[in-house]
Amino acid sequence: MKIFISFFLILASSIFADFESKSIDMCWQFGSDSYFRFDSQNEEVYFEIVLGNLPEFYDDFIAQKKDKFIELDQKQLFYSYGTREESVKPQRYLLCERRVIEDANPQFLKSEALEKVICENRVLFYTGAGISRASNVPSMDELNVLLGFEEGERFVFSLEEAIEHPEEFALKILAFHRACVFSPPTKAHITLKGLAAKNAAHVVTENLDCLHERSGIFPYRVDPSSGVRWEKLTQVDYVICMGLSYDDRGFLGFYKQNHPEGKIIAIDLEKPSYLGDEDFLVIGDLQEIIPSLRSLEKQESVAEIGDEFRR
Repeated sequence: MKIFISFFLILASSIFADFESKSIDMCWQFGSDSYFRFDSQNEEVYFEIVLGNLPEFYDDFIAQKKDKFIELDQKQLFYSYGTREESVKPQRYLLCERRVIEDANPQFLKSEALEKVICENRVLFYTGAGISRASNVPSMDELNVLLGFEEGERFVFSLEEAIEHPEEFALKILAFHRACVFSPPTKAHITLKGLAAKNAAHVVTENLDCLHERSGIFPYRVDPSSGVRWEKLTQVDYVICMGLSYDDRGFLGFYKQNHPEGKIIAIDLEKPSYLGDEDFLVIGDLQEIIPSLRSLEKQESVAEIGDEFRR
């Protein structure tokens, strides 16, 4: 059984709002109408489980736990813990089909050449979970381990702890929330702030942690309904990816679809799946490579993106 995970970081309207007001909403979907979802904010946790039309394989498990659920009109079973004042509006997860290139041979790039690209072109920085790993923010795989979630058909069974011991389970979610909201920015985050400011470049992230905000910048987040003018991506010569193992939100697929001449540069320890033959790979630890570009903070950019992405 395939499991689809979506997440949203809900930011307060004021950029000066306390970090305590941040809300993290995540959802694990399994089957056509079943899911586990949690929302955490202000040291409080809410989570719910909906079991719908699942294979007979789960009948015994559901029968054992049915008294913990209430039955919905749609013949779904519903379980919840905590209180929730309002629901997050449903949002599309994928911006476009994910970019996956098999057997590609991207060109290798050294950090000196990367400096030249940043100085002489219109660039956009795109960050993934890897940029926050040095600050001990759990990756998705690590979060699944923390919550005791198993992969595939065993996922439903791994919800037993949430059903039988909700208070203890909520504490694990709260630990993840605190790591996302209160962890300090890494060296790469801090340097990236200066690079973006001095080189007229935007920062886009698929992360739900607040490390960019704690470094002093407020990045755009991948959200098709956020009112961001993604057509401006056609003005971007290079998307520079940091800590991104694959095109999870379809952002790179969307970029290439709308700007085929655009190039992608990945800073990673190994080749990511989204690089094509025309793209570039800088091999190394981004916590070393990005800070080594600090000299660029003192240089004036020769290119500007033009209009803001935001409507």
